[in-house]
Amino acid sequence: GYSSTDLRATSALHDCLSNLDDAAEEICGSLKQMRKLGATGESRETFRFQMSNVQTWMSVALTNEETCTNGFRSGASGEAKAVYARAAEAKKYTSNAFALAKRRSRTCNLLFFY
Repeated sequence: GYSSTDLRATSALHDCLSNLDDAAEEICGSLKQMRKLGATGESRETFRFQMSNVQTWMSVALTNEETCTNGFRSGASGEAKAVYARAAEAKKYTSNAFALAKRRSRTCNLLFFY
């Protein structure tokens, strides 16, 4: 039979994969919104709204990835450790992308709207 540790690890793995799927969807939403930036005749309000959407989706993606990595304990099995490592790597890239989106928002506000 399965031990309670095995069941916890399986549950954490399932939850993590679900969270990573959600994070991927949020990142795709951010990318779609970023492609709309800079449209001709865009107002300051439209730009701010679009960048707010990007930042919200990236923040949610990061939260989903964080939830994934928090689901594992230090004594996780080999498979769980591999998933944790990949989730931690995804979290790093998402965090960097989020920081760049916030920087772009501030820079564009300074350059184009003031």
